[in-house]
Amino acid sequence: STREPKMASYNGWGSAIPHHYQNSESIPPKSLGVFWDIENCHVPNGKSAMAVCDKIRKQHFFQGHREIQFAVVCDATKESNNVLEELDKAQVDIIHVASNRKNAADDKLKQIMRRFADLHRDGSRIVLISGDMDFAADIADYKRRMCLSVILLHNSNASESLILAASQVYNFYDLLSSLPVKHDSSVSIINDEITVSNLPSIRDCPEDKIVQKLNQIAKPFGGKVLNIYGSNGSAIVKFSSAENAKAFKSKYLHYKIQDRSINIHFYPKRGKSPFSKNRRKSFSESSRPEQIIRTRVMSESGQKGQTSSEDYHHPR
Repeated sequence: STREPKMASYNGWGSAIPHHYQNSESIPPKSLGVFWDIENCHVPNGKSAMAVCDKIRKQHFFQGHREIQFAVVCDATKESNNVLEELDKAQVDIIHVASNRKNAADDKLKQIMRRFADLHRDGSRIVLISGDMDFAADIADYKRRMCLSVILLHNSNASESLILAASQVYNFYDLLSSLPVKHDSSVSIINDEITVSNLPSIRDCPEDKIVQKLNQIAKPFGGKVLNIYGSNGSAIVKFSSAENAKAFKSKYLHYKIQDRSINIHFYPKRGKSPFSKNRRKSFSESSRPEQIIRTRVMSESGQKGQTSSEDYHHPR
């Protein structure tokens, strides 16, 4: 008998679905968008932004999904030039929003997430990288009303309301803890200032007690806390000499404060602190100069977000 030709199936936008995707065993990948609040969850000190993006893309929650958009919203003039260049090489959309009003970057991130959610339904996924509770209502709406899967990568101080609003949650910095620290030959690796990270959450331990403990263990080495960044669980400690800073690191690397093993890295003196955009308490009257940079960023009206990230690799 003559076989009847297969009839084409159509998706919700009127486009024909290839026959090999119509088989129940070969389901077309769902859409996925990554939206990164980099001012709230920064690239960890000493680690590559490209490696961070690669690590995120290799997570199991990417399986069965096709990356449609990977966007970072920030004030590009206040972000590290090296970080911006590495994000660009990682095929990430960098959307510049001037920080001339409160929550400007958050509002833009909400806007592009909303556009993604309006265009992509039926099992699509949003990956939000932020610990800001202002996103709780939005992602709860995506999960409950629009039936999207919402993956939250948060910092140590994320609120309960934000965590409960997501489908799955992961600590952003724990996820990246296995990434190697990169060495910049143009920066003196050993100096008299160090970065202490993985400090307890300020919800678990008051900030003043953390500072008191750090000062207590640093004092025998001529050390004192300069700045503490509560939202990121990190601090800058200055010592009387590079040798004392090195000795402190040797003794207290992985020392536990409130059952958390601290990490210690030498602080790169060139440029500004990688945590300078986050809320911090300063214990020094001197301020660090801000570095004004120029970089090529994506226009807010660009169309890159409408196609897969695989479609816009450019020769370097």
